Amino acid sequence: SGGHPVTGARYDAIVVGAGIVGAGIMGCAIAHALGLLRALAPRYRDWVTRVLRRLIVVAAPQAGIMSGNLHGYYSMFYISDCRDPLGIGEMLVHEASHQYFHSITPLEDVADQTDPTTYYSPFVKRQRTIDRLVLAYHAFANVYLYYRECLASQDHHKQASAGLRTVHDDLSVVEETLMTSDKLTPTGRALIEPLYREMHRGN
Repeated sequence: SGGHPVTGARYDAIVVGAGIVGAGIMGCAIAHALGLLRALAPRYRDWVTRVLRRLIVVAAPQAGIMSGNLHGYYSMFYISDCRDPLGIGEMLVHEASHQYFHSITPLEDVADQTDPTTYYSPFVKRQRTIDRLVLAYHAFANVYLYYRECLASQDHHKQASAGLRTVHDDLSVVEETLMTSDKLTPTGRALIEPLYREMHRGN
């Protein structure tokens, strides 16, 4: 219908720390996902639960998963209906990353706001200003590191490897733009450079 996906929300879950209220079967799937985060990537469980207070579950797209946040509503975001705990974890890590980003940007610019140049973003397959590249890189780099931590699980190794492959090439394209840009502020570099170093540690 072209409307915002939240208008078609079918479930609603309250997430406070490790506790979940409501949402039936999907609530169980979210609890499972948070349990896996605790077991496989504990820093990302804390990363998520520090900023998540209300989670809206919307109808899934025909293919894949989707997630997003509502402008002006901090600590609340939506994910698509999904019973796969690693997929839920990916959406939670991704949207938590955006929550942190959006908590900083009202106070500090991440890039030169007077620069009109746009760059190709493989994540959305269209041109974006450089601050939007920083936003995307920050989220997908955290997703990459989340999946890398999940590789330690024999039960989830294959799926985690596939998740890494999915984001690796897109991150590489954006890295070349961001790491050679002179348009990022110290805040922008502080958001992405530690992630870059961790992703390439040992290379």
